[in-house]
Amino acid sequence: MVDTGFMQEKIKARPVNHRKILRRTLGTAGLAVLFGGVACLVFLVMEPVISRLLYPDENKVQEVTFSEDGQTMDSAAGSSFETEEINPADMIQNDSDLASSAASAAAEKAAAEAARKAAAEAVDASGENLDQEIGQVIDSRAYTAADYQKIYGMLNDTAAKASKSVAVVTRITADSTWYGEEYENSGKAPGLIVAEHDKQILILCEDQAVQGADEITVTFPDGTLMKGKTVGIDTVSGYAVVGVDGTKISDSARQNFAIAELGSSKQSNLTGTPVIALGAPAGTVGSVSYGIVTSTSTSLDVIDASYKLLTTDIYGSSAASGVLINLSGQVLGIIDMDYNGADMKNMISAVGITDMKALIGQLSNGEKPAYLGIHGADVPENVTKEQGVPQGAYVRKVEEGSPAMAAGVISGDVITEFDGTSITTWSELLTKLRSHQPGDDVKLKVQRTGNDGYQEESLQAILQEQPAK
Repeated sequence: MVDTGFMQEKIKARPVNHRKILRRTLGTAGLAVLFGGVACLVFLVMEPVISRLLYPDENKVQEVTFSEDGQTMDSAAGSSFETEEINPADMIQNDSDLASSAASAAAEKAAAEAARKAAAEAVDASGENLDQEIGQVIDSRAYTAADYQKIYGMLNDTAAKASKSVAVVTRITADSTWYGEEYENSGKAPGLIVAEHDKQILILCEDQAVQGADEITVTFPDGTLMKGKTVGIDTVSGYAVVGVDGTKISDSARQNFAIAELGSSKQSNLTGTPVIALGAPAGTVGSVSYGIVTSTSTSLDVIDASYKLLTTDIYGSSAASGVLINLSGQVLGIIDMDYNGADMKNMISAVGITDMKALIGQLSNGEKPAYLGIHGADVPENVTKEQGVPQGAYVRKVEEGSPAMAAGVISGDVITEFDGTSITTWSELLTKLRSHQPGDDVKLKVQRTGNDGYQEESLQAILQEQPAK
């Protein structure tokens, strides 16, 4: 028998190396954090690229523009910011369904039209019915206190509805006393809610409401207070657009404000029509005044711009601000008292809204206006025929130190070509100027008078940012 005792052994457990386990655990955790950080970084870098490839339409930022009737437009598609609905007829598969759908649609259309007419007759505050009501009272020739109360009641209803488009922009700046005690200084100005774009609510206001501000706040008509930031500013005309984060506004607050409807200030029959001044016509935010338009023919002398001034018979503060609206609640002008003469410093005046739409769109898109630095006008046809002045943008004055002066433009020149495009009017030149950015190098052709009549000169200008006030 074989002795196997010598083969017996005792198995002992390997001692646990706690330090080694700890090192491995920490190493694994460190690698996990490192790889996680790299993954997050790659995701942040690549996500916009992948989103643009997969969803090109959703990531395309549209520009804000305003049509002649004031509706906010999508400049890329040429349509308003309304959801496009699918025509039910496009989903019908056979002729019988099509006929049935057409009949149903016709019935619905007739019912909707009847409802619209009924609603129009019932709403006394609409512009058309307001005109009719006032006309009936005047034609009756029997004026009573109740008649006047009814008229002003209807005007007040229109003003209250339009006031939902007027916010208050507050500029807050830090200051200190002469002995070092710090305090906050603030100033308020009315602002017009002009658009909702790229998740922002956009408010037009005076540039003084944002210049040098440490903080900007916007108070909506229902009292909702939001922080704002400057989106665009035009120091030459004196206007700015402030943006508020629309994603942070509650649904209840949205029910209490509205986007302003911009009308037309170039109507031939605007003189003599009733208007309402909102904002701060009396110098106090929230004040309201009534009157009529007395003139629309005054052209304003503004650098690189062409504006018309609307004057009224409304007596207000020499520091008035806000907007003028018609009886339909459409904005006709932005109140600006800087252009009033000494004999009418307290009469409410406004810059026509039609001339400002291009500027509002430019500022709303965050674009910096290009600065050329000239005061101009059109050359009337009779002047061309009788005096031989060429058609183009007539240069009335050149700003000192401006790109135009550096290029050699002088008063009396007629600009006939701008960056390769023929120019026949002052407004055509302004349209081309707005399509450029500061820093652009543009070529000009001007007609300049001399001993032998007008001679063509070729000039070159480098556009700049607008100078600070």
